[in-house]
Amino acid sequence: MITCDVVERDLDNLYWMMDLINPGLFKTHEIFRRDFQLPIQKGKRRQANPKDVELAKKQANILDEVLNRVVLRGTAGNLLG
Repeated sequence: MITCDVVERDLDNLYWMMDLINPGLFKTHEIFRRDFQLPIQKGKRRQANPKDVELAKKQANILDEVLNRVVLRGTAGNLLG
């Protein structure tokens, strides 16, 4: 599966793509929303408090670690040639 940063930034689409190629990676959509999507979105809001921002960073780092195990990232040039 080839994707791009724009798609990866939409966490709902990211969940469904990952569930398609690696079913159960995040257990269920509700667990993914609770553990990753909602905290990350809450921490990105303009009115987010420092605790929410810190939790968002933590969960985004954990999500990135999980994705690094299953997603090959690169530019079109280094992936195709």
